[in-house]
Amino acid sequence: MPNGSDEEIWRELRRINDRLDRLEASRGSSWMKKLAAALLGFLVVGPLAVGLLAFALH
Repeated sequence: MPNGSDEEIWRELRRINDRLDRLEASRGSSWMKKLAAALLGFLVVGPLAVGLLAFALH
């Protein structure tokens, strides 16, 4: 009986570990998307907006 309950505990711990791995993986993806969006904003949208504003005020 102790072997059966030990195996059940190990299976449950593996399931919990898998869930945590999936949560960490999805969080990392979101962080990368935010970083890419920020870089795109600073490198493309920012200079474009400044150029259009300078053209409109001149």
